[in-house]
Amino acid sequence: MTAARLLRIGLAVLGAWAVYGDRVHAADRKVEPTSQWSGLLTEKKLTELVPAKGYVTSPAAWKKLWEAWRPGEDLPAVDFAKHLVLVDLGGMYPVAHELRVTDGGDLQVRLSPRVPGKPGYGYGISVVERGAVKTVRGKAIEPD
Repeated sequence: MTAARLLRIGLAVLGAWAVYGDRVHAADRKVEPTSQWSGLLTEKKLTELVPAKGYVTSPAAWKKLWEAWRPGEDLPAVDFAKHLVLVDLGGMYPVAHELRVTDGGDLQVRLSPRVPGKPGYGYGISVVERGAVKTVRGKAIEPD
């Protein structure tokens, strides 16, 4: 096979992927958080409170996280029967969650960095309705 023919085949494959590649996920629906916060933590020790699974499902875990990360602010009410709270670290940038749910109910999470106001450890928190969500990032939702 000549180099020119390989190049044409490669370009055809790339062109088809560019045109049709996103159609596999066309049925995914964008999800808007009901509430969202982001910020910077000043102490690295506070980053240890981020849940390994990426979310909290109980009032106790929510209260502990909120009071440590946003001291002095009133704890927002969350109905954990209807919602879950996503929590992620963003390195040195605060982050927002860009969310999509698949037809199968998997909540897919993409982090969108925000510009930091000062040095620290960035985080993002989002409250999401659980209605159509069966899994998060491909894994079953686990209670706290």
